[in-house]
This record gives sequence, C-alpha cells and structure tokens, in this order.
Amino acid sequence: MFHLTNLDPKTTYRIEGATSTESICWDTDLPSADGIVDLATGGYLDQGTWTFELHAMGHNGREQHKILTTFDATF
Repeated sequence: MFHLTNLDPKTTYRIEGATSTESICWDTDLPSADGIVDLATGGYLDQGTWTFELHAMGHNGREQHKILTTFDATF
C-alpha cells in the first residue's frame, strides 16, 4: 500500500516501480481535498529492492514532470 500526502487535489499521479528484472506502474485517482491518496499495490511486488518514481499526469494522460520524487524500498 502506498500512502501519499501533500498532493494537488486537482492532479492525478503515476507511481512507477522497478527492480533489475521487473517493472510495474499504478495510476491514482484524484487525491482527496486534503491531498491524500491511498493506493493498494495488489500484492504484485516481488521480493527484492525496488526504486519508485512519482509523476504528475496531465489532462492528456501523459506525464507532466519527469520525476517529482523517488524512493527505494526492500521487501
């Protein structure tokens, strides 16, 4: 589960995750009025070290910014 805070409530976002052998992405709904999104990963993440990137999405469904933030996690 991803818990995102301080987001623009008028923008959708994409989280992209990758390991050395796998990649996956999730698109969010609009954040709540207070800028929060909770996004279930659906159990799709394999064990290992992942790097995640957060992108803002434009009205045309394309990423507006290359990378807003990155974070690493090991499962």
